[in-house]
Amino acid sequence: MGQMVGKAKWDPRARIFMNLPPGAINALWESFNDVADGFGISLCEMQLICQELTTELEISRSALNKHVQTLFNQIDSDENALVDGIEFLSTLAMASGMSFRDKLEFAFTCFDFDGAGQLSVDEITLAFRCTLMGLSKLTGETCPCEDEVELVAMRAFSFAKIDPNKNSPSIKSSVQEAKLRTLDLVAFCLFDPVAVSWLEFFDDPDPMSSHSGELERGIDGKFSDDTKLPILLESLDYTPTLQDIDYFQDGCYPSPTTAAFAALEGSPELAAHLTGVSAKFQNPHGDPEPWVKSVASLTPTALANATANQSFPDASLTLEWVHGYRGEDCRGNVRYTLTGEIVYPVAKLGIIYSPLEHRQRYMTCHTNEIVSLGVAPDGDTVATGEAGARPNLICWDVTSCKPLSIIAGLHAIAITQIAFSQSGERLASIGGDVGRTLVIYNWRVGLRMFSARSNILGSILGMSFVDDGPDSIAACGIGEPFACFWRREGVNIIRRRAAFGRRARRQPTLCLARCGDVVLSGQASGHLYVWHGRNCVQAFQAHRGSLNAVYVGKYGVLTGGKDGKVRQWSHTLNPGASFDLSELGMHPTIRSVCLSNDGTRLLVGTGGNEIYELSAVDGSDALGGPVTTSHFGRAMCNVACHPLKPEFASCGGDCTVRTWDIVTKCPVRTAKLAAPVGCVAYHPNGDLLASGFGCPSTANEVGMPQSKIGGFCVLNDSDLSVAFEAKDSTLPLVASQFSPDGEILAFASEDSSVYLYACGEEYESIGQCRRHSSPVRYIDFSSDSRWLRSCCDGGHLHFFNANSAQYQSNLSALKDIRWASETCLYGYGVAGSYIAAKQDGAILTACARAQGDNGEGPETGGGFILVGDSYGRIRLTRFPSRHDAAFLEWRGHAGSVVAMSLDSDETHLLTGGRDDRCVMQWALGEDERGLEDADDRDEDEVEDYAPELRDCSDFQRHEDVETAVDLINERPLAAELRMCNEVEQTLELAENAESNSLIPPYSHDPWFLGISMPPSQQSELHMGAAPTDAVILSRIFGYSCEASRNNAKYTACGAVVYPAGATVVRVDVGSGGQSFGTFHAGSEICALAISKDRLMLATSDISAEPKIALWVALNVAEGPSRVIRGPHLNAITLLAFDDDKGKTLVSLGADDRHMVAVHDVTSGYLLFMSSTTCRKPFDVAFGNFGSEIVIVGIKYVLFFYIYCQPCRHETCFCIFWKDWSTRYDSKLPQLRISS
Repeated sequence: MGQMVGKAKWDPRARIFMNLPPGAINALWESFNDVADGFGISLCEMQLICQELTTELEISRSALNKHVQTLFNQIDSDENALVDGIEFLSTLAMASGMSFRDKLEFAFTCFDFDGAGQLSVDEITLAFRCTLMGLSKLTGETCPCEDEVELVAMRAFSFAKIDPNKNSPSIKSSVQEAKLRTLDLVAFCLFDPVAVSWLEFFDDPDPMSSHSGELERGIDGKFSDDTKLPILLESLDYTPTLQDIDYFQDGCYPSPTTAAFAALEGSPELAAHLTGVSAKFQNPHGDPEPWVKSVASLTPTALANATANQSFPDASLTLEWVHGYRGEDCRGNVRYTLTGEIVYPVAKLGIIYSPLEHRQRYMTCHTNEIVSLGVAPDGDTVATGEAGARPNLICWDVTSCKPLSIIAGLHAIAITQIAFSQSGERLASIGGDVGRTLVIYNWRVGLRMFSARSNILGSILGMSFVDDGPDSIAACGIGEPFACFWRREGVNIIRRRAAFGRRARRQPTLCLARCGDVVLSGQASGHLYVWHGRNCVQAFQAHRGSLNAVYVGKYGVLTGGKDGKVRQWSHTLNPGASFDLSELGMHPTIRSVCLSNDGTRLLVGTGGNEIYELSAVDGSDALGGPVTTSHFGRAMCNVACHPLKPEFASCGGDCTVRTWDIVTKCPVRTAKLAAPVGCVAYHPNGDLLASGFGCPSTANEVGMPQSKIGGFCVLNDSDLSVAFEAKDSTLPLVASQFSPDGEILAFASEDSSVYLYACGEEYESIGQCRRHSSPVRYIDFSSDSRWLRSCCDGGHLHFFNANSAQYQSNLSALKDIRWASETCLYGYGVAGSYIAAKQDGAILTACARAQGDNGEGPETGGGFILVGDSYGRIRLTRFPSRHDAAFLEWRGHAGSVVAMSLDSDETHLLTGGRDDRCVMQWALGEDERGLEDADDRDEDEVEDYAPELRDCSDFQRHEDVETAVDLINERPLAAELRMCNEVEQTLELAENAESNSLIPPYSHDPWFLGISMPPSQQSELHMGAAPTDAVILSRIFGYSCEASRNNAKYTACGAVVYPAGATVVRVDVGSGGQSFGTFHAGSEICALAISKDRLMLATSDISAEPKIALWVALNVAEGPSRVIRGPHLNAITLLAFDDDKGKTLVSLGADDRHMVAVHDVTSGYLLFMSSTTCRKPFDVAFGNFGSEIVIVGIKYVLFFYIYCQPCRHETCFCIFWKDWSTRYDSKLPQLRISS
């Protein structure tokens, strides 16, 4: 009796009796005891016994009798008009929906004839034999012979005898009288591989399968007469209608390109390489883009010979608010925390919102868009999963918003579902790969406990732990088999398909939640199914249209559906209040529901990307407006700031124009227009708002009002009513601008033209700017309103006369023109950022310019530029930008940053995400790195590292000390110069110089004038003669480590090198001998580093002009092999070699801005230099094989990415923390980097 592989194929005539629930099997057993007089039962008796199934199968008695007769004939293989009743019952039990343990206990109880709870060898053999024989009759398999079955029974006794967990022997002394307890026999069957394989082979029968894999039907689609099965069995399936379906977008997450994944995951060199390969394939000749030639003629006169300022801009961004929520393609992702705050995802951020304080906090550790969210039962821990090639699963603390555990590498494409166990110790996740892999973790230690393919076709939309055990899980989706259950059976976790039975229709299952001992699921038809085990035991209509969300709380059950209603239920599923949200928001289909901890409030997330908090008593809006809202549908298209008020407007593919208040961070007005809105712009006086119809890719979309696409309307800002409407283009309008004087309105169209209108003449057409051959995306007016520039998808930058729409070909005449805005991506001031973005495969998608404090423009090199790209990054650099200039970077959006706009006083930046459809409000202010933060240092922190806080002016020495050190260091040089230069001097001058050099500098001091030499020694005095004795340094006791760290190293030969004062000490570990490097004499050594191969040593000192000495680590006594002077001041406090054979050295100075410099070790050349921050740095290291530099200090981490030549800076908006066992506290100084 070997192991079985695969699944049994059941006879379709018996399928109605498959997957019966445990209650039905127990009812058959009770009926058998009441009806049967013996073990053999007739057809009439079998029909009487099966009458208990009429309610379960929802079938008439006459129809059931036909099925029973068919089943009787199949089991009665010897045709004696009698069947074994125990065989019949045990066979149905093995094909039922019970767990393995319940099946075995039931079958063995049937053969426990004396009711003692023990079975003999013969009884066990009989139980195995009869059950397998009945199963074989219904599947066509060959039943094992009696000898094989008896061997298995004997193994069961052996298993019980050696079981160490038994307190008393289970086998009696006589083999003939030996009996085995039923519990021990069940344990054996769950452990033995052969028994488990047979259990799995006959378990979980597919009710829609037959021997051929399909039901046998006639030409008309009905069952053939020989099957004798009623046609009503076809009602098992339910096909959702378009009105029911609300899950088309769920689980469809496009995978990023390899270059995008590399750039977002911190591998810019790989992204740059992949981009270079792709660019070479697309442009093998390396032809420059058309705009490059145009920009070459646009260099302002004032900057023609000026040196570009490549330092960091004196500005910084701080995320202040996020308008939006991901509800369109995700569900069950809005929850209350333990303290009553609200947690939800948007873009790459996990947001904690406090309704009482009207304040948001952010978890910023994800590198890709968040697509799933779960909250632990304690309400203090949140888990979020992202999309991506290798998505991360992050568990984080609600209070601190810091990660507690980061798990990666087990899923692909996306982590679509997350669920915590009842204890909160286990966490389950399902991926978006083809097999929909299920993984269970002990998340606190990052340990994988179980993983398997779920094999649910289509997207998985719900998951929940269903029992008190940590390994019982249910998952559901929109494809076959619609729902699956996992449960531990012995040492294995077994997957079973959901048994819908006759009470329910087989259909897409959209959500799951555990409610006591049962599981609730929402269906595409709007039904609420109740599951016991894996059997559906109850079904009733709850909503019209799909039931999208179900939540079980302390005070009851909530459901929400496509009909826009939220219904309350008791835990026993008695219906309660029903609230209609169809009047709230633009698209009120319910996607998530939650009940507060005190049961007084409801939290609802909608498909319109809105969240509402309602009263649980009457369903009223508890906050008087949405918790958050944003655009939905195709995409967000544009953002524009009001020129006079702290407000901004946005538009998108949902056919709406919305205005928002920057101060209160709340929506103000919303207008629903007749078509998608692709652009929006304010009039300079702020009373009008121009909007163009048709966002990108909607020109030929089915269902779009083609009569409106390409038109525009002018709205009154006060109420967003339409003041004027017209149409000249047939393709979408994607950009709009008013001239600074308010006389001209311009629209850019996908028909490759720019349309100009005269505002003072009721928007009469001025003309069309025709020069482009591709859709025009961006336009700008000059400050004097005379000129207009535009750029298109083809890479062209063109200029036009704004008053006549005439093309301007003389670019040199426009080089000193000042522009009112900076949205064109190919302008002189943005060209550097465009090139920099393309280096790792990104595409620049939006930009905005800030004038700065002095209001200067590109013609004088003032202000700074903000750009957004297709990777969702926001970069800040000086204006005009250069491709190798230093920049600051923030991340928050998922996908392209489609629009950027600065408010009138340039204190806030508004950015819109095309794909995440959210608006982020950033506070724009002084660069925080330039702020003194001594007050931020807590006293207990300072005590730990007080000696290391010496910085900047603390290293400055008195002028006399510097002079004395300079004299000492210059004496050898002066002697050499005298030998070379004094040959031609006269002897008299030489003697005067020598006599003058013999006069001590203290000859006029009072103490020197008041002393006299004894007469006996006057004859022995030889002024200027060197002493005949010498002092040789033989040993140094001490080590300088109080003010520096990580400065004792092993060399390649095993010797130890370290600093002691101004000396480099090398100790031979074997002999204990010391050798010394005294180059830094007079200047304390404050940094020491050694190359990866431990052959090259670098040291630096404290002085007004500190030096770097490069030594051969094997012999420091010979002095440094090279000395690098400059560019630092006061001291060089940190040094580090790269990881690639020590070819590059990075150093940090103790000047006010802590300059970072990168040197070539071989030549000593300075490769790169930039300021960092006013805050004290504690460590520096190369990372990622020398492609990046990381600097850590008091409350900051700086990243410098090294490309081909230049070095770039990134201040990460996302903190990448990889320590799973320790919480990350950003208030603690970062003291060490492990490279």
